[in-house]
Amino acid sequence: MSRRRKQPMKIDKDFKEGLEELRHRVENPNKLPSIHLVGNVYKQREIREIQMLTFPPWEIGYQVLPVPDMGGVFVRNIFFKLPGEKIDDLKDDDVDWILLHAKVLIDEGQGPPVIQKINFDCMKISQHFMPLLRVEKNPNIVVPGGTGHA
Repeated sequence: MSRRRKQPMKIDKDFKEGLEELRHRVENPNKLPSIHLVGNVYKQREIREIQMLTFPPWEIGYQVLPVPDMGGVFVRNIFFKLPGEKIDDLKDDDVDWILLHAKVLIDEGQGPPVIQKINFDCMKISQHFMPLLRVEKNPNIVVPGGTGHA
């Protein structure tokens, strides 16, 4: 029988904004510089790498990968790690809280999210999705507005 965590999780109030910024950074790689400074060395930015965000006690990783042989389909992987503690020791309210805030990284109407424990201190949420690509065929077209009534 696992022991339950006694004190409630304390997570910074900017948690949601941090997750939104992480998602934007991963899903819009062309809007970021192609090189970045790591320590004292400039490195090429790897688009497929897991991007990390730390909100003590959580470490959150986010990654988007194309699904092979399925053109236009991608999978997003979200990792929630609790270093030094066991995911099983969390109270149900803490797990519900983190999953509720993870909705910022999940798209409704896409594939169902799959939650799995991948290590004693880490869980992963995966979702298959297809991005909507809009292409403007005629930039000079004007569509009249209206209320939609005939």
